[in-house]
Amino acid sequence: MMTNFNNLDELKTLKARGVVNDMQYEQLKSQIAKRIIRGRREEAYAKSGIIYILLAFFLGTIGVHNLYAGYAKRGWTQAILTIVSPLFAFLPLLLTATWAWGELFVVNKRANGVFFKGSKIVIWSLRILSIIVFVWVWQNADLVTES
Repeated sequence: MMTNFNNLDELKTLKARGVVNDMQYEQLKSQIAKRIIRGRREEAYAKSGIIYILLAFFLGTIGVHNLYAGYAKRGWTQAILTIVSPLFAFLPLLLTATWAWGELFVVNKRANGVFFKGSKIVIWSLRILSIIVFVWVWQNADLVTES
């Protein structure tokens, strides 16, 4: 059975020609409706990839970007690690910063599986810009000062 129809009008035409019978028509109509509903649901629940990257870059250590994308456990874990980091010589802060920076590059969808919306070019430009900023800050930082 053919199942790759773009719209209901195409399916109606095939039914009128006798290519599909009534049972096939109802099954295919149901599949088209499900596809349309799924697409609309994804649009409704989609979050901006640009916002996600900006949150990861500026507030990543406290997990705000993960909370935005629906990854509550990750977000709260990062927040707690950042809060307790002064008790452990700020090593958890280094861990969460590295973790957030890595997520900035690899996370492309929300926790529910819906991909981020927004221009792929802008999203990748922001990712590349974050590398440039990181390298610039690293080269210009005085990590060790001599007295």
